[in-house]
Amino acid sequence: MDRSKITSASHVPFMRAALEEAARAADSGNTAVAAVLRHGETIVACSGSRVETTGDPLDHAEAVVIREVAGRFGRDFLAQCILYSTMEPCPMCAWAIHLAGIHTIVLGARHAALGRRDLGTFTVESLMQLTGQSLSVISGVLEQECVAFRGTWSRRTGRLL
Repeated sequence: MDRSKITSASHVPFMRAALEEAARAADSGNTAVAAVLRHGETIVACSGSRVETTGDPLDHAEAVVIREVAGRFGRDFLAQCILYSTMEPCPMCAWAIHLAGIHTIVLGARHAALGRRDLGTFTVESLMQLTGQSLSVISGVLEQECVAFRGTWSRRTGRLL
């Protein structure tokens, strides 16, 4: 995939798909976050968080889509994908993205914009810097929509995470 030809506007439909999936996750009692894996112009996996419905604390949206695509297409295929997340991934998911060989992630809301204090000053970039790794991070795609959606969910449920 020639990443140099991907424009900011081309990220919008994929983040919209992630927001729709986040709404489905929230409706099923899970945390209002979702991830999409894009290969070329195709969504190859889309999932919301499943932690509450499965009881598995590792079933974060990013981990679910990585597992699904790795199982269907193999790990090398992941290196050709772009991952979209409605919310900045936690440290576990950020490292899983790196280990999967995904080179680019596109973020809607950042932890700081959501007022999350449970992760301190963590950002995906800070983890990569700390470990001497690199990952291309594109942020701000539908940021206002992602922040508003997450805020509405937090007020409705009384949950921040």
